[in-house]
Amino acid sequence: MSVLRDFVSAGEASQREGLVSKAIELPIPIIDQKKVRVSIGLNQEISEDTDVLLATGIDVNSDDALHQRWLKLEESVICQARGKTVSLFKPKARLLTEKTNNTNKPVCTCQEPITFSIPVENHWKIPLSLQNLYLLWKFKPLSCEVLMSNEDEFGSEDSQLVTTQLIEVVEMAPEAKMKVILSLTPLEPGELIVTGLAYTLVSKSPDGAIVNSMQGRKIFTQMVGPRLNSTPVERKSIIYAKDFRLNYVVEPIMPRLRMSFQNVPDFLLCGEVKQISVKIENIGKTSAKNICVAYSDPKFIWFEGTLVDNLWGTKLNIPNNCDSLVPGASAVLNAWIRATDESGLMEFDLLFYFEEEIEGNSRSPRYSLINHTFQILLNDSLMMSGKAYRRPVELKDNEYTDSLSVALRLTSRHLSSEGLGFLSIDDVNVLNDEWEATLIRDAELLPDLKPFQEAVMNITCAATRPVEPVNDIETNDDGCIDVLNIMAQRCMISSQSSSDQNLVNDEIAYGKKLKKLLDGALDARLPICVKWKAYVNSDEDTATKQTVFGIHFIYIQTLNKIYRIPASVAIVPSSQTKETKILNFVTFDENGEVIKGDDQRLLATLEAEISRCICYRLDYKSPVCHDFSKSRLCLVPVKIVVFNSFRKEVDVRVAAMDPRLPPRNQLYHPEAMTPFSWVGTSQTWRTLQPRSITELNWTLCASMPGTYCLDNRLKIDCRITFDGEEKPRVFGQVLKFDFELLVTSP
Repeated sequence: MSVLRDFVSAGEASQREGLVSKAIELPIPIIDQKKVRVSIGLNQEISEDTDVLLATGIDVNSDDALHQRWLKLEESVICQARGKTVSLFKPKARLLTEKTNNTNKPVCTCQEPITFSIPVENHWKIPLSLQNLYLLWKFKPLSCEVLMSNEDEFGSEDSQLVTTQLIEVVEMAPEAKMKVILSLTPLEPGELIVTGLAYTLVSKSPDGAIVNSMQGRKIFTQMVGPRLNSTPVERKSIIYAKDFRLNYVVEPIMPRLRMSFQNVPDFLLCGEVKQISVKIENIGKTSAKNICVAYSDPKFIWFEGTLVDNLWGTKLNIPNNCDSLVPGASAVLNAWIRATDESGLMEFDLLFYFEEEIEGNSRSPRYSLINHTFQILLNDSLMMSGKAYRRPVELKDNEYTDSLSVALRLTSRHLSSEGLGFLSIDDVNVLNDEWEATLIRDAELLPDLKPFQEAVMNITCAATRPVEPVNDIETNDDGCIDVLNIMAQRCMISSQSSSDQNLVNDEIAYGKKLKKLLDGALDARLPICVKWKAYVNSDEDTATKQTVFGIHFIYIQTLNKIYRIPASVAIVPSSQTKETKILNFVTFDENGEVIKGDDQRLLATLEAEISRCICYRLDYKSPVCHDFSKSRLCLVPVKIVVFNSFRKEVDVRVAAMDPRLPPRNQLYHPEAMTPFSWVGTSQTWRTLQPRSITELNWTLCASMPGTYCLDNRLKIDCRITFDGEEKPRVFGQVLKFDFELLVTSP
């Protein structure tokens, strides 16, 4: 401490007698100039009203990875605002670090703050006390072309050109490192250069009283960027690019908007939909127009009055058909947010865009950006899994169409929020016009899911292709906006159809042919939405229950595959069954090489999927009453409808099994063992075009009353000739349905 007092006392005396300048460059503290971080724009504000949340804005110490995330949103919102794709996107410099491209001078506007994060280090083993810290600058206004500076006179008084923030006291512990946050705001257009940091070094007595002080500064040297290596001269010598992190071009004033959010919850249930309010205020001196917003994920938010299918950005619909906000004006918009399916902390970003209002088309309007990040804690609510598989061909409005069965499994998660009542399922529907879903089990009869009990509900739906397209419904019966339906549609539109991974090794030619054949044949493209409501305690009165609504969305892309929401949770029983041992047979490929066991099993899986792509239906009258005393044989006409779900022409064989042979599966229908036979045509080949249907009229002959399992003596195979092969390959029938005929006698 005595060394510091002597140093400060000598420096103070030298400055007082004029032997040195009023503010000299001191060796303490040390500044790591390379790690100086700069943010341009409005900083994060804190609202005095606890119910109002202001936009988070730019944080000078934010992660560089987050900065890259904002750049993607910026490109998206610019394309949305200008109505076209930007051929050469040049992002607006809002965060400058050692990892950003600083080879061009950043552009800022008048009355827009510039914030600096300056890392300082006290390498002495004694504490330091710094007072009256502020930034040094040089400014050349456009009006007079005279270089102005605050370096000559020591002090932090604000000038008419630049206002400078002042930090009164900074205490540094011995060998401590810290960051000093300072800002300045240019008031006129021109060129601004930040040259250093000024401060007062104070020496204190053991009781904390100030003994003496001296003015000091740290001058910033010219920063250097990455090493250049593009030309032969640059590669042979050591040349670095210039870093203009501290040099700015100040443009005329721009509109200033303040974004605030109301009714933003701190906690939500997974999948819950909540309404919030967004208030936009023009606190600047010029009008703002073309206000747009981009979001990190369209599934999580929707603004009232905007299009449902605008995925990554949209123009906001200002009330009263206002194209712009004049100074002092404000507007309130309604928006709905939806919680994700994963519990924990949910984060999603909004980036607001607005332009200045100019007269004529002399130049492109300048724009400004405001960003905000929502952070909401989510509690578990519902877990869902779904699987789609083929059903018999459906007869609908006198036309045959393919159909699917969808098995849904809903499970209540262990909910952490106290006082939650139960979940009630309101509706289950399909969101696109390719399928029409019908609940086999009425939704009104579904039981409520109790929390803390791992309650399970199984729902089965039948999905058929409609004869006429189904229009999307966005209003309720009373004319109100169906927000749950809109949020579900946004989930559907934003679901990207990710292709399944390769099932077999690409080196196996046969496997590649199977995958090509299955391309499109197993596509379900079935978006299913489950709407629910839950009852939770009210914030004001724990005895009062309030109703919250939500949706869970699952996109079943491929048949015969289980999809889960949330995807990270597997719905399996606690006790796993023992793995069945599979016999490995040696299989050879076209080149005579042995196929590995894993690839062999996967090839068998592909062959089984191909066999499931030929679907059929049997139409007949049941029950049939026949007097066997008058006629020993009962003839029943049966129409066989076969559907080809491939996108390739295939040959289909429909054959009757020999009645002298036993049924293929004695355990399939043990009660339906009465013998019968097919008369007339007993085998035929038909060529089916892609996604087409063929009809066959056969006749069944029964010799006594009983229950007959028709498909038990029917075999349907498909024959496919692959490219480069002479002989076709035959795939046997795997898919089986229940077709029973009841024959009675009077």
